[in-house]
Amino acid sequence: MRWLLLLSAFLPSTALAQEQPPADPMTVLADVRERLRAYERDANNRQNLLGRKAQVLQLLTDGADSISSFGAGFAIDRARKKLEEARRLAGDAAFGESVPAVLGALDQLLSQPGSQTAAELRANAILTISRLEEDLLQQTEAVQREALELQQLATGITMTVNNLSSTSANSVRTSVRTRRLAAKR
Repeated sequence: MRWLLLLSAFLPSTALAQEQPPADPMTVLADVRERLRAYERDANNRQNLLGRKAQVLQLLTDGADSISSFGAGFAIDRARKKLEEARRLAGDAAFGESVPAVLGALDQLLSQPGSQTAAELRANAILTISRLEEDLLQQTEAVQREALELQQLATGITMTVNNLSSTSANSVRTSVRTRRLAAKR
């Protein structure tokens, strides 16, 4: 629930304490804007990392899928090339444990196929890759929950904007009416 921490960080402690006067709204909004920029940078970095992880998974899946009994040596070479592409793409990114573990396990599997048939090797490669797929799906689910929370936050902010605009317009109409009445006297 990263968004709860984020939201609580937006609210100054003076706004939460009823016995103290409220903070200047423009100061609070400037602080919120700055914190939202920091959150946006963090979210963009996490989004990019998740996209790269998905690309790594795609390369590994393509490589594993290419393993077949037709031209077995060529197919394993193609899978190794895809593994190397995935390794280059992963680079030094902070993916956590799943990417390096899967890359290492798949490298070992392809380096020492042993007496496995092409079908067994393909099945074992896909099984090895499934750890990365599971990790990617868990992260994707977390990102989706975060996106829904942000949507709810945006809806709440939109309601506040509409209420402030409506109140402002009504106040101006009331003031204009009062001035008109005063001008008639």
